[in-house]
Amino acid sequence: MKAPRLSSVALAEQRAIAADQHDQFIVLIEAGDADAAADLAVAHWELSRAEIEGFVTPASIQIPLGRAPGMGDQKGAS
Repeated sequence: MKAPRLSSVALAEQRAIAADQHDQFIVLIEAGDADAAADLAVAHWELSRAEIEGFVTPASIQIPLGRAPGMGDQKGAS
């Protein structure tokens, strides 16, 4: 699965959103809001999922990345 390349304008917009999300992470972590930080982490991942999949998914695997089977709504490493 090869991810389509973003245009330079779309990539710049995506990076601006990602930078804003990084600032939001800091605010949420400082506030101790783990649930909101976890939700933001998912949104951050979704922002660049197609680009990331193109780099980490071998061509022989034709399935999208997502939650591991059986994980349900579990957040975090535990």
